[in-house]
Amino acid sequence: MAPVEHHGTVRPAQRVGGAAPCRAVEPSRERVPRWRTLIPTTPPTTTAVSCRWQTEIRLAAGGTPPGDDVDAKKALDDLLAGRLEPGVFQWRPPAEFNWVERAEQAGTRVFRLDGHAVRGKESFLRMCSEVFEFPDWFGDNWDALEDCLTDLSWAPSRKGYLIGYEAWLELAEADHGSFRTAVDVFAEAVESWRDSDTPMTVLLLGEGGTELSGVPEME
Repeated sequence: MAPVEHHGTVRPAQRVGGAAPCRAVEPSRERVPRWRTLIPTTPPTTTAVSCRWQTEIRLAAGGTPPGDDVDAKKALDDLLAGRLEPGVFQWRPPAEFNWVERAEQAGTRVFRLDGHAVRGKESFLRMCSEVFEFPDWFGDNWDALEDCLTDLSWAPSRKGYLIGYEAWLELAEADHGSFRTAVDVFAEAVESWRDSDTPMTVLLLGEGGTELSGVPEME
């Protein structure tokens, strides 16, 4: 039987900022979505349940009514104040509400992902590389994306990280497998930062008339 070749991501001996050494070569592989906890421990009496990734996208005929502006703003304020634990959420920002400014004023570093032209793995990873300003060793694969999102030593923050993903439906409809994997990577990154001084939250920003089962609303 012919040997199997592995094509990996070659990285320098150390990460940016002198962190622990990286593996020199990491074989790329197909990620199997594990759907690790997206719903954090929200009231103390409630525990999160880990389950397999079972996400469906449903388009509601005629659209859905807009969310309550007061509730949406309160949810963001609760998150920024630490009253809501980090996670991956759906969230519909109120019209004319500058949520980026609100988060930055609270000391949170914000990254906005504009997915209007993203319909596949390559364009998604390219978008992430540009928005997060990944180092040169970023290898354009899912494992490298997770490594970078759990590092971010080149992008320090005082209070934490907030990622807002706009127009995610473009990727979800065009390449649902890549979309599922992308959200799984976000969930892994959120879990990695959970107990740090700079927790991470990912918001899938509202798509009118779209319901994404398996990802909770931030409320």
